[in-house]
Amino acid sequence: LVDSNGVTKASWEGNDFGGHRFTDLEPSAVYTATAVAVNSVGTSDPLSCTFKTLPPDVPPSADASVKGVYDSTTTTLTLYYDESDHAGEGVVYAVTETTAEWISTADKNPTTKVVFDRSMKYFHPTSLKNWFNSFSSLTAIEGLAYLDTSLVSDMSGVFAYCSALKTIDVSRFNTANVMNMEKTFYNVGCTELDLSSFDTSKVTKMGSMFGYSSALTTVYVSELFTTAGVTSYSKMFTGAK
Repeated sequence: LVDSNGVTKASWEGNDFGGHRFTDLEPSAVYTATAVAVNSVGTSDPLSCTFKTLPPDVPPSADASVKGVYDSTTTTLTLYYDESDHAGEGVVYAVTETTAEWISTADKNPTTKVVFDRSMKYFHPTSLKNWFNSFSSLTAIEGLAYLDTSLVSDMSGVFAYCSALKTIDVSRFNTANVMNMEKTFYNVGCTELDLSSFDTSKVTKMGSMFGYSSALTTVYVSELFTTAGVTSYSKMFTGAK
């Protein structure tokens, strides 16, 4: 790995190319990575790629707020936690720790993509109730790992009726404080869900959690997924495979 000044920052040798990680790289810097394959026949031509690292990670100021910006041209809803009012970028919705303005005011059907800006990792909501409920045209969610769910107690309906959504990466979700998971994945388009990181020790409501997700065939869980405290789980899998 070589920086823009020709200085070698890292090198490696062996078969573990796919799993190699570069660390301690400068922010907003350009690097070129080059690889060659060597065997008994000889050495291949080098294969190179150039990339730029992300800028420094700066926490939002006290003047920052969370908002969702809907761009009707790209049918994308992007969530930011910053100081900008995002005027002229589309329809702007306010977001608080307990709710999002688009839940009650927006026409969700045209939205095909949701993007979480990396600034969202500094936001700590306490409820995700119905955040993406009835986003029936939604096909992709990017940057979901930037959503901090560690304080969330209500996750009911968050992905309900996302019938066009074929994959949801919730592997980074911290559900240790969630108490309500009713209709969390109701009528989603996924064939499988990996909930192996889900800690449901505080959950009391799981009614219709996977209801009418007719494409769903597999749900992966771990020993953290318990129903010991659940008092309501009516129709949990009704209509699902």
